[in-house]
Amino acid sequence: MLVTFWRLAGTTDLSTLNRMFGGLSLTMAYGIPIREHDDPYLALAKEAIHTIAAAVVPGAFLVDFIPFLKYIPEWVPGAGFQTTAKKYLEIQKRFRNEPFDAAVKNIVGVSPG
Repeated sequence: MLVTFWRLAGTTDLSTLNRMFGGLSLTMAYGIPIREHDDPYLALAKEAIHTIAAAVVPGAFLVDFIPFLKYIPEWVPGAGFQTTAKKYLEIQKRFRNEPFDAAVKNIVGVSPG
């Protein structure tokens, strides 16, 4: 099916397809117009997807093997996963909030009639 879509789209460039599908998703969900190049929302979506992909790899963090490590302070050696988790959480919050805030701003900015 994806090969068929590539033929219909006239491209085999994966970045173009990512932009098309990502732009379509964000436009349908939030009504946000997507820039043709260097769109901040698509870049944020890509970053959010990478954080999820990195976090779900089994054994990526020491706390996966030793669960009680989640209770130790960040400054203890071996607790670097806590800093990484905070960074990933911030990216996820931005991805959840920024497009929504832009949509609300667009709705409030529209005058009736």
